[in-house]
Amino acid sequence: MEIEILKMFEHTGRSGSMDISEEDDGSVNMLTSASYKNQIIKKIRIESIHLSTIESHGKYEFYMCDLISKALLIDTKTTGNTVNDLSKEGLTHLYITDFGKEFLRFIRNS
Repeated sequence: MEIEILKMFEHTGRSGSMDISEEDDGSVNMLTSASYKNQIIKKIRIESIHLSTIESHGKYEFYMCDLISKALLIDTKTTGNTVNDLSKEGLTHLYITDFGKEFLRFIRNS
């Protein structure tokens, strides 16, 4: 399930050129995050039909926290927060790390 979740976030994360020095304004770096919460919970409910709604939300939280703890995903709620971000829900908008992208490449090449 976690690999399927990671695949959903494959096209998020950092993109662009980070090889240009910081002094040069030509550096292009974008960060894209996404929310697949509803799709993931639906997938959990399909694979584990015996789970209640609360239990499937708990499984969602477990999978997200596990992927974050393995440095494969990052929760945008934990980075660069301002006062305006305090009301936002955690474990919703995430993005894949470079390590996560390398991990997916490794799995596909094995």
